[in-house]
Amino acid sequence: MPAGDQRRRSAQELVDDGDAMWFPYDVASLAQAPLGTEYRESLILRNRVYVPEAARQPANDELHRWGWEPEPVPPGHGLRCLCPTEPERSRPLPDLLSELWRRNVSASPVHVLQLPANDLTGQPHYQPVPAPPSQVDNLSWPALPDPDEFVRIHVLDSGVNRQQQWLQQRHWGDSEPDQVDTDEDGRRDDAAGHGTFVAGIITRLASYATVRVLDVLDGRGWVSEEAVAHRIDELPAANILNLSFGGFTYRNRPPELLKRAILHWLDRNPGSVVVAAAGNTSVGRRFWPAAMRRVIAVAAVDRLARPADFTNYGTDDDRWVDACALADNVQSTFITFPPDAAPRDDAFHGWANWSGTSFAAPVVVAAIARRMQASGYTITPEQAWRQLSAGKPSIVHDGKYVGTLID
Repeated sequence: MPAGDQRRRSAQELVDDGDAMWFPYDVASLAQAPLGTEYRESLILRNRVYVPEAARQPANDELHRWGWEPEPVPPGHGLRCLCPTEPERSRPLPDLLSELWRRNVSASPVHVLQLPANDLTGQPHYQPVPAPPSQVDNLSWPALPDPDEFVRIHVLDSGVNRQQQWLQQRHWGDSEPDQVDTDEDGRRDDAAGHGTFVAGIITRLASYATVRVLDVLDGRGWVSEEAVAHRIDELPAANILNLSFGGFTYRNRPPELLKRAILHWLDRNPGSVVVAAAGNTSVGRRFWPAAMRRVIAVAAVDRLARPADFTNYGTDDDRWVDACALADNVQSTFITFPPDAAPRDDAFHGWANWSGTSFAAPVVVAAIARRMQASGYTITPEQAWRQLSAGKPSIVHDGKYVGTLID
């Protein structure tokens, strides 16, 4: 199947159709698998693997004997994509990866990423859905950006609710709408409102910033690594990129295609930064793309500045988390659902309370933007981040390392 077709299909469809699989368990045995993340290692596409274009071993004729061939058009970033010629007879993907790695070929499968709060990956919901707030804080209205001096921020997420009462005065013409019920089942999609919640946090804490929110997630909050890489390749210049999603990877290796797309974007935007959520599984295992060396990984703390019960974290042996912020039962902008405002227990009227590292990452994004503004826009986002984190103690509690506290 062409990559473009797979990008447009939901991740759940990929699983249901057998084009994606869990490792080390396949979809058929998933119901019998324990729920711990050590048993649900990652979700990857069965029929796609990326290798460096310069790889000479194994030779093309050997790949052909294994039933895998490169796509005719290279995807860029120095990679080529291999696909099985006859899926039923070709060497299975795990065997292919093992053989390529044995030959020192840096092969990488295509991972399916998700919102950190999505329990379909075995990650528990700390708060299953955003809760309607008991009351809306007396929030000040955000100032409009100065057209001559502002910070440009891209948010890849679920889009934005342009009609939300607190956000509607701002310009969202370059953003994409937050979808509410893509499968038309009368219920709010799992991912609905997520991008709007993130956008509200940034806008409230850095009101002069120009925020562009793009819809990359399907209704359940899933997205393929290829789709994210494709959208990043298309992004125009900006100062900061917020990624409040991610996933665990096969054998804990970096997701190669996404890694190269992010590095390419950073190189195209000198001094820019990428900020990503550290995940909500309460484990020390690396969560990608947050765990990339040039990405700022953000964990969550509670109101006592301790690691939140749900947050992922670094350890003494692997301090992959860079920063943390309050993201426990915080309030922000949201969708209105149901649209007719019918009385329901799960009704939302443009506001919500929610928890998760998804909402810690935009706090750090806003802090970087504020530091840039305070300097008179004389420093880059990368320099602003270094100033924010320099000399501050890292939070470590019960062996959980969550980096520098940002507020």
